[in-house]
Amino acid sequence: MNLNQLRGFYTVLKTGSFSRAAEELCVTEPAVFIQVRSLERHLGFTLLDKVGNELHPTAAGRILYEYGEKIFTLVDEAVNAVQGLQDLKHGHLRVGVTQALAQYLMPVLIPGFQDRHPHITVSMDGGSSLGLVEGILQQRYELAVVARVPYPDKITSIPYTRDNILLIISPHHALAKKEQVSLAELAKEPVILTGAKSAVKFSVWKGFEKRGLHPAAIIEAG
Repeated sequence: MNLNQLRGFYTVLKTGSFSRAAEELCVTEPAVFIQVRSLERHLGFTLLDKVGNELHPTAAGRILYEYGEKIFTLVDEAVNAVQGLQDLKHGHLRVGVTQALAQYLMPVLIPGFQDRHPHITVSMDGGSSLGLVEGILQQRYELAVVARVPYPDKITSIPYTRDNILLIISPHHALAKKEQVSLAELAKEPVILTGAKSAVKFSVWKGFEKRGLHPAAIIEAG
């Protein structure tokens, strides 16, 4: 038994005739007739009796009709649930976000989103930018808010804002007197950067590599 056969039988009883069922299902009347007969052969029961010009369900037909009604109600609910997710009507949105952005950016974004989509619950999980991109690929998150890192082609990225990377040094350090510090100057000093999968480390390291620089020492923190 398949849903098309059950739908054909269910619609015949609901509309009262093969012709009206065919019209509702947008198929030919013989196609509906074949669906019902195939269903009867599969179950080993006669499902419909014709009395005069009217169709009546047999005992087996009444049972199957009741279950068909429940089944197609669930099918409609399933379709509406999936479409509701697509239309952002309801559901659960899993968001991956870096610690810094969770602290400074998400409190600005989340209230506006919840005002527009009050029936969607949002949960956030922290991590490094590269780690969160991996989480998208592994389907742990529907979206991630991260700093700029390499994205695989299968991921769609949308720039939201720009930020600067600031150099923090002792006020007694020789570089503290300079308004700008080049990467060449920075490469001569021990540098403390965030963890291996952080966007900051990736950006700074790519800057060194692009200029053929080799930092004196890289210390990872956090």
